[in-house]
Amino acid sequence: MKTTKKIIIGFVIAVIYVLLVMGIVYGVFGVYKDYKQNVEQSKTKEVTTTKEITTEKTTTKNVQAKEEKTTEETEDEGLIVIDKKAKNNEYVSLSFAGDVSFANDYLPAQHYTNGGIDAAFSKEVQKTMRDGDIFLVNNEFCYSERGTAQTAKGYCFRAKPETVKRLSEMGVDIVSIANNHAYDYGEEGFLDTIKTLDDAGMPYVGGGKDIDDATSHIVYFKINDMKIAYIAGCQIERDPPIFTKEATKDSAGVVRCFEPEVVCEMIKEAKKHSDFVVVYPHWGTEKDMSIQKDQQALAYAFIDAGADIIVGGHSHRLQGVEYYKNVPIFYSMSNFSFSSKVIDTCILNVQVDKDGIRQAKYIPCMENSGKTIQCEQVSNDYQRIISTLNKISANAAIDEEGVVSFKERDK
Repeated sequence: MKTTKKIIIGFVIAVIYVLLVMGIVYGVFGVYKDYKQNVEQSKTKEVTTTKEITTEKTTTKNVQAKEEKTTEETEDEGLIVIDKKAKNNEYVSLSFAGDVSFANDYLPAQHYTNGGIDAAFSKEVQKTMRDGDIFLVNNEFCYSERGTAQTAKGYCFRAKPETVKRLSEMGVDIVSIANNHAYDYGEEGFLDTIKTLDDAGMPYVGGGKDIDDATSHIVYFKINDMKIAYIAGCQIERDPPIFTKEATKDSAGVVRCFEPEVVCEMIKEAKKHSDFVVVYPHWGTEKDMSIQKDQQALAYAFIDAGADIIVGGHSHRLQGVEYYKNVPIFYSMSNFSFSSKVIDTCILNVQVDKDGIRQAKYIPCMENSGKTIQCEQVSNDYQRIISTLNKISANAAIDEEGVVSFKERDK
């Protein structure tokens, strides 16, 4: 009996001991578990806080970036701005040429149609066209397969819209449609021209769907930390009948500059947003190398309004250079790829920086049986063109390299 009692007492003691041990273990484990849970919660809270801070910083940066972008965009709001990279970090190279037509009325366009760019331009001319940063020509025809020819004019020029790709092949960066052949096939042909250029991504100046569109169509190139503005206007026709319609409140047409006021306002507006303003007027008298008084009056008004250079056309001949208030006026660049005749022409290259014009230089060329070729410096044609430019320029000198500079007027 005693033995049984001892066994029971021993069993009870053992159970109590086991329970005590389990209680101690459970207590320790519980404390550890609570500790671990607290640590995990602390880490999670820390990570969450870090994420919140990071997100806040990221959001702040994004807002700042957005604000900066908005500020930059605000400067160009409502403007036609094209970003370009210059070939030289010290200056921007602007190139200009005269009248171009892709209408198959004359040999240049026929050569291009049948033999491509090599048939229309020599290799040397092709290189010179592409050497500049921004190359402007006069688009003296319309792109369309619609409209009615204004036959009373005598000459009407129209090309198929697909020929617009030739401009890019030539290295052209911008064209003027402010001329007396853009409206040869009426409003339909003119609107088709605008659409064709837009679809091709080819910038243009000098006209629009109405007067607001035409006068606000100032093209700005952002290049070398500069903004260069381009404007064009058409003085032709000067006497009735007027075939080339002026843009109005209700109709498409060109920017008219028979009087200077409209273009002068455009120049003043461009001056607010740019470092350098280019004006490309279509003016003067066909086949006449002399400067008309109305041309000169317009040029002076444009310069008084803020133009930094004037390069003109329409005469189908070269006209001279004049300086007014230290601003050069290149009155006419002649044909460039337009006629079946043999005609003197040039490519004008102008280097500019934020201080203005660094150098202006003629590269003598010729339209010869429908192909535009560049004259070698030692050739008689080169020397003749330079000599002619000197004779017909009022107060400018052109050296044997073609570089243009101011000189005192001959007494």
